[in-house]
This record gives sequence, C-alpha cells and structure tokens, in this order.
Amino acid sequence: MGAGIVEPVGDWEGAKPSHRGLLDWLANEFMKSRYDSRRLVRTIVTSQAYGRESLGSNRKSGSAGRFFAAPDPRRLEAEQIVDALAYCSGAVWMWRN
Repeated sequence: MGAGIVEPVGDWEGAKPSHRGLLDWLANEFMKSRYDSRRLVRTIVTSQAYGRESLGSNRKSGSAGRFFAAPDPRRLEAEQIVDALAYCSGAVWMWRN
C-alpha cells in the first residue's frame, strides 16, 4: 500500500500504529489461521482495497491521515519487469528457483 501500519516499519516498540483496529484484526486472522503467513498474505492481496487503482497517497500522509483506501503508485524495479516479461512470454528461467 506504500506505507506501513507502523512507520518506520522496524519500530514496533516506539511508534504507534496508524490503524490499531486493522492491526488487531490482522493479528486475529493470523492466529485463527494457526500462524499461516501465506494465508495472511493472500487475505491482504485479495482485499478490495489492495486491488484498487494506484491512486493512494499513504506515504505522503501522516499516520493520523493514512486511510489505506488504495495503494500508492510506484515504478517497477528492473527485476520485476524481467520476471513479468518472462512469465508472459512463457520463457523458463533456470536461474530463478
């Protein structure tokens, strides 16, 4: 989404989460799934908010004004472009396991 629920991302003890309810809900879903990280990621990336057009401004907003209504626009890295082209063309990359 362009910004973390806690900013900076590594400061879980000093920084307050922007959306405590969302963080609690994600934690409960993680526990209910018996700590299945794949299921949690699947829940996030298949959400309606995650699938919206990239028009968000999460990174620019302060934690109080961050709504996670849509992901922030961002450029693809070179490796992501190569992987996408290889996938679309059906090429098999032996060096990518």
